[in-house]
Amino acid sequence: MLTSGTRAVLQVPGQDEVTFTPTTLGLARARALGHALAPLRARDAVDGDPDAPALPGGSPPLSELVGWPDSVEDALATWAGHTPGLAVDLGHDAAGRPVTIDLVRDGPHALVAGTTGAGKSELLRSLVVGLALRRSPGDLALLLVDFKGGSSLGDCALLPHVTGMVTDLDPHLAGRVLASLRAELTRREGVVAAAGVKDAAEVPGLPRLVVVIDEFRVLAEEVPEVMGGLIRLAAVGRSLGVHLVLATQRPAGVVGPDLRANVNLRIALRLRDSADSHDVIETAQAALLPEGRPGLALWRTGADLPRAIQVARVGPPRRRSSSGWDVQVVPDIWSARRVLDRPAEAEAEADDLGALATTLREAAEQADLHPPVVWHPPLPEELGTLSGEPRAWALADVPSRQAREALTWVGDHHVGLVGAARSGRTTALRSLLSRADGAWVVVLDLGRGLEGTEAAEHPGLVGWVQPDDLAHGIRVLDRLEGVVRARQSAGAGAEHVPVVLVLDGWDRFVDLFEPVERGRAVDVALRVLREGPAVGVVALLSGDRSLLLGKVASTLPSTWALRLNDPSDLLMTGLRPHQLPTTQPPGRLVSMRDGTEAHVVLPSAGQPVSPAGHPPLVCRALPRRWSAGSGQWAVGGDEAAPVPRPAGSVLVIGPPGSGRTHALARLRDGRPAVVVDPASPPEVEEVSRACAGLGTGGLLVVDDAHLLAGSPLEDALVEVATAYRMELLVAADAEAAAGAFRGLVPQAARARTGVVLQPGSASHGAVLGVSVPVGDLPLPGRGVLVHRGRCTRVQVVAPEE
Repeated sequence: MLTSGTRAVLQVPGQDEVTFTPTTLGLARARALGHALAPLRARDAVDGDPDAPALPGGSPPLSELVGWPDSVEDALATWAGHTPGLAVDLGHDAAGRPVTIDLVRDGPHALVAGTTGAGKSELLRSLVVGLALRRSPGDLALLLVDFKGGSSLGDCALLPHVTGMVTDLDPHLAGRVLASLRAELTRREGVVAAAGVKDAAEVPGLPRLVVVIDEFRVLAEEVPEVMGGLIRLAAVGRSLGVHLVLATQRPAGVVGPDLRANVNLRIALRLRDSADSHDVIETAQAALLPEGRPGLALWRTGADLPRAIQVARVGPPRRRSSSGWDVQVVPDIWSARRVLDRPAEAEAEADDLGALATTLREAAEQADLHPPVVWHPPLPEELGTLSGEPRAWALADVPSRQAREALTWVGDHHVGLVGAARSGRTTALRSLLSRADGAWVVVLDLGRGLEGTEAAEHPGLVGWVQPDDLAHGIRVLDRLEGVVRARQSAGAGAEHVPVVLVLDGWDRFVDLFEPVERGRAVDVALRVLREGPAVGVVALLSGDRSLLLGKVASTLPSTWALRLNDPSDLLMTGLRPHQLPTTQPPGRLVSMRDGTEAHVVLPSAGQPVSPAGHPPLVCRALPRRWSAGSGQWAVGGDEAAPVPRPAGSVLVIGPPGSGRTHALARLRDGRPAVVVDPASPPEVEEVSRACAGLGTGGLLVVDDAHLLAGSPLEDALVEVATAYRMELLVAADAEAAAGAFRGLVPQAARARTGVVLQPGSASHGAVLGVSVPVGDLPLPGRGVLVHRGRCTRVQVVAPEE
């Protein structure tokens, strides 16, 4: 209120009066300004184009157009009173009237275009939220694809209608989305056909699906194979209740004629040039929209003229002052202008979408309303035992069936696991083995990754091979092949308890066993892999890329790949690039057969079911050191049990330090004997008298007999032993014994009984007429007992400490 020409008083209800000096114009200046403004007219169209629509002003909150529920009851009441279609008041026109857009009536699909800052993302948010406010999750499902990393539509994922949220698509993820959408179309086609109608709208309880894709151009350029699927979706979507909303900054060259033919609703915010505007609304008017007006757009359906809309921003109703006043004191008129422009921005930021989403979720839970599952989120990076599926070793993602399926293994086929170090391949083996019920198990732990785990406690364990015990590994494989042959001989129709070969590290297996016995162990393993499944002998193999190549690859009906150092190796198996995940955390699997993605379940804490009956083989590892009482000289055989002392003459050969002298002592076991030590050789007459004193069948023990080769003492010992038919216990160096053709060594070898300690070559058994197994541990007392052509691995009892 002016109190004089230069003073005024500001009166605000409930506040003290404020005296101030108003900014005013003189009469002459006011008249001059009025004359200058009189010829001007308000612009009510785009750049004065008489054919362009009038432009609205302001940016109302969405709540003023569609309502904003304050409670669960409000939300349920709004959902219950919805009208047919997918109508939403998206904004207002120049006259302030609400503009209603209906995807069913105006679509079925929509194209939204707008340059940076034009309000494209806000339009999508308003559309999504407006639809969610009008329709319940039982009537509407939303699938959101946001190429801005979730910055545009991320908070909309909190709405109960959202069945999936996808950000930053790569070719693999895009393939999953397309497979899910194809499966949804197939499902809807079946539902519509079963109902005997032609349109999904006539099927009660079938919700509509709206797929919103922001930055559609990026999708088309980076994952071009997606276009074919989207074109098919656009073609059949109307009758199946599926709608596409495609948003992009530049539509030129992206929306082809096939897709454009099915996109009836087009919305153009401000665009950079007239060509982009023509691509969307077939006129240049969108390129002439003023800057600084986000949400101002032109929209068009079919051949109708473009219409203007100011898109509402997501937000609750405006907060009003309780007195009806909103007064701020500023120093001058220019500061006032800045204050007037500020509130709209502040309100736009405070959209209150989180609170709204919470209210809608509570309403959906109360009414038990849920959208159909169209898209499952990516598999988790760690999985414990699956609820209801305790025997599942992995969880597979099957978008073509819109499902996640538990993978179980019943021991009826081989499984190969390919992966680099620390990719989770050993954990996958453990998971499979921990759920192998009722099976006998043989383990080749060539990386020591299974040592100390639950695998060592499996109730069906009958053999365990460590990486340095090659001879034991060869024996285990020989026995396993024997099981295959025995079961083949039993004929068809016989029931067999499964026998599982667990081989952790095929690449290391080949490296270790290929040089031994000309790779015989590798050949045996391949024969078991080829012929075993028919008689219940199956394998769980892990390894690097070598499992994808060569003979072993053809024997594996089920191969899963974990992370590899070079993912392109998987392309050699026939997989396509889009089937390869961009990232593979430890435990993430890809099927070599069809590209199915799965994740390993952690090994079960429970004990597997014990197998029935007697084991078809037992092949225990020999102890590395064995102590026993008197009367026992060695442990050996597949049972690793005490071995009876061989009768008659025995030849003991081996390299220095292999335990020849101690083996002789244990074989003698304190019996009366004539003992000859080449280190202090006796006289011939002395030996003859001692042997005569023992009489026929006495025992003659000679250590380091190779040192006596060709000497008169050796000839005398041979003569005396022959004359008195004495038992011989003779020890000699293996290399020297191989070249001995006369003397004590050949004399003792005639019985074809001996012990070959630490054989370095199969030919070290030639003096006994056999080829001995090699590859054993170089331990004192470790060797092979040969008895009449039969070889048994043994460990001689350790000396007493």
